[in-house]
Amino acid sequence: MNTAFGELTAAEAILLQLYATESKGLERTHYEPLADSLNKIASRRIRPAAIRARASELQRQNLISIDGGRYQLSPRGIEFVESDIAPKLTDEELGRFGGV
Repeated sequence: MNTAFGELTAAEAILLQLYATESKGLERTHYEPLADSLNKIASRRIRPAAIRARASELQRQNLISIDGGRYQLSPRGIEFVESDIAPKLTDEELGRFGGV
């Protein structure tokens, strides 16, 4: 996966957003709020359909799971964010995530 904030993939952005909202997770049927939130962060437009597709891929990769109708990071997803994505971003960049 990419290393610079401006080059984050939609999948990486979803993982970071889930990490930032770990205590509440994200409603799996409400892609619009997540898309709006990520579009405020991203330099390019992310459509709800793309989020749904990336979430499905992340679920197949065992990086996220569904718990009570909400997407949550799996233990593997938490490890991946902490070891592969977050260390490559500044605190300011990481601080952009979490608002949904």
